[in-house]
Amino acid sequence: MVDNFAQLTYSISTKWQQNLKKIMFFLFAILSLLCTLNLKKTILMRKNIILLISFFMCIVFAAQARIGVLNKDTTIMMNEIVVTGSPKQTIGFGEMPASVSLLGIKAIESQNINSLKDLQSHIPNFFIPDYGSKITSSIFVRGIGSRSGEPAVAMYVDNVPYLDRSAFDFDFFDIQRVEVVRGPQGTLYGRNAMGGLVNIHTLSPLKYQGTRVSVLYGNENTLNYKLSHYAKFSNTLGLSAGAYYKSTDGFFTNQFNNKSADDSKSAGGRARLEWQLSNRLKLDYSVNFDYTRQGGYPYALLNADGSSKPINYNDDCSYFRRMANTGLSLTYVGDGFQIASISGYQYLNDRLNLDQDFTKDARFTLSQNQLQHAFSQEFVAKSTSKS
Repeated sequence: MVDNFAQLTYSISTKWQQNLKKIMFFLFAILSLLCTLNLKKTILMRKNIILLISFFMCIVFAAQARIGVLNKDTTIMMNEIVVTGSPKQTIGFGEMPASVSLLGIKAIESQNINSLKDLQSHIPNFFIPDYGSKITSSIFVRGIGSRSGEPAVAMYVDNVPYLDRSAFDFDFFDIQRVEVVRGPQGTLYGRNAMGGLVNIHTLSPLKYQGTRVSVLYGNENTLNYKLSHYAKFSNTLGLSAGAYYKSTDGFFTNQFNNKSADDSKSAGGRARLEWQLSNRLKLDYSVNFDYTRQGGYPYALLNADGSSKPINYNDDCSYFRRMANTGLSLTYVGDGFQIASISGYQYLNDRLNLDQDFTKDARFTLSQNQLQHAFSQEFVAKSTSKS
């Protein structure tokens, strides 16, 4: 939990974008190099990061002020408008006989929602227990969920299913909206949607253009920065690419080796191509990669009075994950009907090490490895006629 942090998020869509983009890539490369050198524990590193972020803020705000001087048009503030749609749905969420919660990009960024677990503070009857790492992130909706076996709440990202709970917990990055549908959705989404459905949609390069940068620095040397660019080459072809990096030194220390018990690092990227091949046919292709290394579990034994003993265990506690997802969607809109083909592939390779006795004695240690290659294929045909 980061309670003291400095954050900067800014979107650029004017003629100053090219110059600012060069500065952003330059600073992004510097921060990546510094993080790679793993010198963050030194005081000098902390000062360098703060100075870089301060310098970056001055550049962006100066450019923003310059843009404000050049732009004399009147600005009218309006409430956020969220456009929803899915290849499987024939009616809008407002007409569905179900309980639905929807968060747009403005709500996601203003409320600092950075992962699926953060949603439980903003969506009723939605709960994800935190066991200390990203493995087995079970979703419970109205108390219905699954701790083992197949998930009882389905999750889709850009209409491509995520089939394993170990892939559910990932860092949010340029999320356009999140939809949570409570109640059984097995008719459209299969047996794994008995408790409900989570739909996550990323920004579309055909509907959004510009460069997005987000930098966060917090206590315990928490660092989180993101960079993405969206370009439309024509009215029918758009491409986006972006990357992120997140790390923290952690908040708890293992007294056995005097090392952090909950430090973590994660990085990843995403690319998306949208191509309106004709007035009737559209192609949507996306690919993303995610790397996670977590210190593990800051668990400790309890005293008889309920107080916690110091964290003191001898064996390694860690979680490592590499994950890649790709999806290809082809949609054809005819006269009164729509046909869609959605193909997906997910690669998941993770390893869990856990000292389950949580003492300095070598008694019980768990090691779990997982390798998955998951393919999915869906064909959807629906009527678009109002009659």
